[in-house]
Amino acid sequence: MNLKSTQAKKWMLYAGLYVALVIAAYVVYVNWIQEERVSHGHHSNEDIEGGHDQEKHDDHEQGEDEKQADGHGNHGGHGSREQSGGNGHGHGEHGAHTGESEVIPTVMYEEGEGLTIKLENVAGDPVTSLEMNHEKLMHLIVVSDDLESYSHVHPVEAGEGEFHIAKELEAGTYQVFVDIKPIDYGYHIEALPLQVGQVQGHKHASLTPSQSYIQTVDGVQVTLDTGTLLAGEEVTLSFVIENAEPEPYLGARGHIVILDEAAINFIHVHPVSDEETRFETVFTEPGLYKLWAEFQFEGNIHVYPFVLEVQ
Repeated sequence: MNLKSTQAKKWMLYAGLYVALVIAAYVVYVNWIQEERVSHGHHSNEDIEGGHDQEKHDDHEQGEDEKQADGHGNHGGHGSREQSGGNGHGHGEHGAHTGESEVIPTVMYEEGEGLTIKLENVAGDPVTSLEMNHEKLMHLIVVSDDLESYSHVHPVEAGEGEFHIAKELEAGTYQVFVDIKPIDYGYHIEALPLQVGQVQGHKHASLTPSQSYIQTVDGVQVTLDTGTLLAGEEVTLSFVIENAEPEPYLGARGHIVILDEAAINFIHVHPVSDEETRFETVFTEPGLYKLWAEFQFEGNIHVYPFVLEVQ
């Protein structure tokens, strides 16, 4: 009888230990599952935030850092927008960062030296991490206040958060647009006023709509077809090029820069695809806008200016 009682106690002890081990294992397993779920959720949020940061803005360039497009002659809405779109090259339209810009560019000009651009965050520290944007780290658009002089150049790095290009400017007042894609900061393009030399008076633009949408530069004729231009509606800007084929230029078959008459509101547009010279955009307000279309033929950049009236 005592033997049976002893064996029973042993079996009960073993059973108790077994149950305890099972419970302990279950608790460890549940805690492990919860930790994995929390960890997984945290990484997903980082991915979303990182994707948002890289969306700040987008676009354009070519092989040589000193390559530039200069032109004279013939968008807008409030603020500035850069547009690019559906594929990996960034064609069509892309939106800009919508909050307050976290990068502060400063533009300086020195005669005989050219343009220097410094990039700082709101704390005054240099901004050094930029994403390649249509083959360049920086695109610089320099337009005179009267909208007669237009330059699209590509400064190169000259130090931490500093870029430089030996671009000569005539005496006058200009609006400068620094087109970059910071990796770690939100950014949107704003017009930066620049005065070069001693200026008497101030020349504002006085635009007149183009009477013809046909322009010829260095023997290459381009015809612009706009359709109806209505504020708030998507418009298509199509270019028919005679007797020439545009070459890839800064990762696209062409580029368009558009400014309103005040030379403040900036739009940068790229073709909707790699096979077309067709661009899409939206003018948020009616008024007059100046457009510069850039195409490359036989290694040379041709700039075609037009003035559009949006109803």
